[in-house]
Amino acid sequence: MYHPKSIVAFTVRRKDKQYCKGIDVASAIANSFLNEGNHKTYFLIRNGTNIYRIFSDISLGATVFPTKAMYEQVMKDYANYGPEHIAEKIQEKHETFMYGLAAIQGLLERTQLFGNELQGRVNLFNGNFTADQIQLVRDAEQELWIGDGRLSWNDYIKRNRETIAQGTRIVLTKSFSDTYGTRDHDNHWRYSPFRPSSRPRTDEIYIVEEKIDKKERYSERGEFLIRFHSDDTIYPEDVWKDAHQRTKRVLYRFYADECVNVDAITVEDCEYYLHNRFERVRYLDVLPILHWTMKVKREEAAYEKDFENLVITRLRLDESARDTVRKVVQWWKLKNKWKRGVKADEPKALRMVEQRVKKELKLT
Repeated sequence: MYHPKSIVAFTVRRKDKQYCKGIDVASAIANSFLNEGNHKTYFLIRNGTNIYRIFSDISLGATVFPTKAMYEQVMKDYANYGPEHIAEKIQEKHETFMYGLAAIQGLLERTQLFGNELQGRVNLFNGNFTADQIQLVRDAEQELWIGDGRLSWNDYIKRNRETIAQGTRIVLTKSFSDTYGTRDHDNHWRYSPFRPSSRPRTDEIYIVEEKIDKKERYSERGEFLIRFHSDDTIYPEDVWKDAHQRTKRVLYRFYADECVNVDAITVEDCEYYLHNRFERVRYLDVLPILHWTMKVKREEAAYEKDFENLVITRLRLDESARDTVRKVVQWWKLKNKWKRGVKADEPKALRMVEQRVKKELKLT
């Protein structure tokens, strides 16, 4: 609140808190009621050295007033409808912000928090005010922030997921130990025809074995399919047969927004978005993704370092060549349709990597 006279709107929480962890109707209703107060708005008000906090019974969205992007979207969507229709749509957009604007208008008109200089002279509903009287601080509009040229997390992860195809290595970003918070409460379609007792892990790399073609399989849900080992016991219908551990891998179907292409993201990328304060609004969604992705990437880098050391030793290279060796190892991992990590006991990979390193370093 760097202006001597300013108002900032806050809500207690951006997202619901899960007070009742059950998935029944009663728990859902209880969570709804208990979260009502979390989304109420209060106004923090500064007038010089005087600070006030006023609680309200209204709920606002992410901003108190419409953003520039909202105006631009209206202009784009109704460009062919004429100015009168555009003005009508803009007014409709304004009306969705009426509660917040009415609350602030009431503070200006009916209280002495800012004196009486603005009373009867400004109207927030129709924009009847000058820049000397009211300034709208657009600090919630990320497109106006001064960045470093890097993509926002939303754009970055969208591009990452667009590269997923058959043979891609992925890390799942959601845990389905229970059904709360998933697309629906019936997750049997993810495993059909299996009924496993365990779920795929979020700290393990899987290979996309199939991309589900919606044109041919319009009734199937999900976009991709993997197989995983489920640690459960099979009890045969024939009572004379013994129970045994499941040996066949289990199907799992999922959507693109539930995973990350692990080969298209680096540890450096993870660390950047982990410490990027621009993304603080999305931390609850971003942190689990970055946590598991960094974990599996570092584990893989640890065992691939043994392979790099073997190449460096066999070719009698010094440490300065490690970056080249590492780049060639990445090339070998990604050049095939079916992506995978590389370990020191793979003769074919060793032979191909050594040939490529010699070519890169122009060795005889």
